[in-house]
Amino acid sequence: MANSMHFNGIDLSGSIYGVTVLKHPKRLYAPPEVDVRTLGTRQGGYAQGGYAGPRRFSVPVVIEGSSNANLKTRMDNLRLLLDPRNGDQSIRFDYLSDRYWLGRLAGEPEYEYMGPTAIEAALEFVCADPSAWSTTLTEHALTIDASPDSLGTPGTGVVAGSDYAHPIWKIQNQSGGLVSSITLQNSTTGETINSTYPVPHGHYIRFDSQRERLEYSGNGSVWGTAMTSLSVTQKKFPRLKPGLQN
Repeated sequence: MANSMHFNGIDLSGSIYGVTVLKHPKRLYAPPEVDVRTLGTRQGGYAQGGYAGPRRFSVPVVIEGSSNANLKTRMDNLRLLLDPRNGDQSIRFDYLSDRYWLGRLAGEPEYEYMGPTAIEAALEFVCADPSAWSTTLTEHALTIDASPDSLGTPGTGVVAGSDYAHPIWKIQNQSGGLVSSITLQNSTTGETINSTYPVPHGHYIRFDSQRERLEYSGNGSVWGTAMTSLSVTQKKFPRLKPGLQN
C-alpha cells in the first residue's frame, strides 16, 4: 500500500500523478452547527442544533517526477483530475482504506518547489456530506411470513458506524397472489412508509432511503419509478440508527 490517496477511484501514487501524502487529516467529528443564544433574564443561555456541518480536509502532499518536464506533466494531470467542476468525487486515504468521503477541491492549492523534480503542496477539499461511506455494502436477507411481521436488522449485532444508514429495502412478492399495499416501518426510528403499488407474484418493489425513491421491477434488474404510489401521510423512508439492532 502506497502512502497516498485515491480520488474518484484513481490511485494518485501511480506514475501519472506521483502523489505522496505527508500527513493525514485527523478530525474525530465534522464541525457541529450549534446556535447559542444568551438571555437577559437569567445566567447563561440556550443552545440548539448539533447537526454536523460540511467537512474540510487539508492534505499536505509531495508530487515527484522523474524530471522537471515530467513533474510539470504530473501537475497538469492532477489539475485535470481534481477540477471541482467535475462535482463531488470519492476521496479515500490509503491509511483508512475501508471508507471514503464525497467531496471536491476547494480553494487554490499553493505549492513550493523542493528541487527541480518535486513540489510540496496542500490540497484543500470540502465535503458537503460530512459522513464517511463504507467501501463495502452489507446485505441482510429477511423472510416476511406474517402480516404484520417484526424482524431485527441486522440479524445479529448492531448497525455499524456512527451515523444513520440509508438502506435500500428490496421486497419480492412470493405470496402466490397480488400484493396491493406494503407498509415498511422502523419502530426504532419511528419512520414509516407505505406503497399502494400493486405487486404481482414474483415481482419487486424497492424503497431507496438514500435517494428517497420508490421503484418497481418485474425481474429485479430493470427498475421503473412508482413515486405516485407513495402514501401522502406515511412517506418517511426508514433509516437505520447506528449502534444498535433496529
